[in-house]
Amino acid sequence: MSLVIKNSKDSSGDVYGIKLTSANGKITNFIKINDWTHKRLGPDSVMYQTTSSPLHPSDAIQAKLKVDSKNAEIKWEAFAKDQKSLGTGKVKT
Repeated sequence: MSLVIKNSKDSSGDVYGIKLTSANGKITNFIKINDWTHKRLGPDSVMYQTTSSPLHPSDAIQAKLKVDSKNAEIKWEAFAKDQKSLGTGKVKT
């Protein structure tokens, strides 16, 4: 599964962190995103963070995940530099 993560042009701030959580399966593999560190938070969750290359409004990055479910649903949450939530949502495959 490949996710394109965009920072909305209407966003009030840059994105410094993105948490991806599988709602109905385990994340079995995920790739590194340039200039972002990644950390597994559990079998169904991954956190990407950066200090030097935030997503500015209208920017995008691509994340690739493998989930052990055929109809995967991924919940996402974006964070500002101070770890304040910038929004949440979900994506189905």
